[in-house]
Amino acid sequence: MRGRYNIYILLACLIVFLLPVHKILAADSIATERIITETQWQQLTNDSTFNYKNDKEGVTEVRKRNSNIFTTVAIAILTFFASGLGQTILWLLFFFIFGYVLFKVFAGDRGLFLRRNKEQGGEENLPIADEENLLQINWENRLLQAAKDNDTRLAIRYGYMWLLQLLQSGELIQYRNDKTNYDYYNELRETAYRQDFKRLLRVYEYAWYGHLPVTAATYDEFMNTFNLVKHKLRG
Repeated sequence: MRGRYNIYILLACLIVFLLPVHKILAADSIATERIITETQWQQLTNDSTFNYKNDKEGVTEVRKRNSNIFTTVAIAILTFFASGLGQTILWLLFFFIFGYVLFKVFAGDRGLFLRRNKEQGGEENLPIADEENLLQINWENRLLQAAKDNDTRLAIRYGYMWLLQLLQSGELIQYRNDKTNYDYYNELRETAYRQDFKRLLRVYEYAWYGHLPVTAATYDEFMNTFNLVKHKLRG
């Protein structure tokens, strides 16, 4: 998964490299351009040093020897990207790739946070529960014990699992071990709990998978929202 995003970043860097190519070509053309008057040309052609048998033929042969398919194609590509249309296409590609990566990072991409528990070792990789155990485990007791131990990160994890248990009991989601948090979020599309679930999910993922510090304000906000949803689900 990381490799895919590395490719996106490399593409963006390549585009950034190509963006100023029109300036390079323009500078090169200015540096090599030289104006020769008719008088100077006559003097040069009359000079025995430059007395070639066939000037035109000699220049043509030199150009043929120094050119090849790769050079021709490379110059054609650079010339295209130096044009107004080429620059526009490069900018559009750059912003598309940059925006896509940002969207995947901050909009809850399955490949970044939602499935990280399957990619990482340690306690995050431990199976939570199968469908039957989800309903049987007393998540409330675990949450209370974690809170008593001042382990707010673990308390948020247990609170989230308790939330899934309540949603499963209310037949609002269908819990499975191979589903992602994003799947549950989609299952709540037509319910009144979707936005509250999103807020709880954001805190849970950043605290548990992102290993970000949980402040007292963040923990209180999580628990207040969770208790509100729990009250509604229990009717």
